[in-house]
Amino acid sequence: MGNLDEKHESPSSHHFNILHEVVDISLVRQSLVRSYTRSFNGFAAYLTSQEQEKLAGKFSFLLHFSQNLMLFILKN
Repeated sequence: MGNLDEKHESPSSHHFNILHEVVDISLVRQSLVRSYTRSFNGFAAYLTSQEQEKLAGKFSFLLHFSQNLMLFILKN
């Protein structure tokens, strides 16, 4: 689920790169809660509503844990 293309070094670095698209580089490490790299390719992150909207089209599944904590599972 959520295979990476060959240009990415690891799922975790891919998750950082995705977050960097919508979150300031100085806040990416604070935003990322967890990278999931074994059972599926996804991550949990704290994001604002605007950041969530920017990322929404890239994911096949989005789960709200709380108002700002989201779980994103990457599309195949």
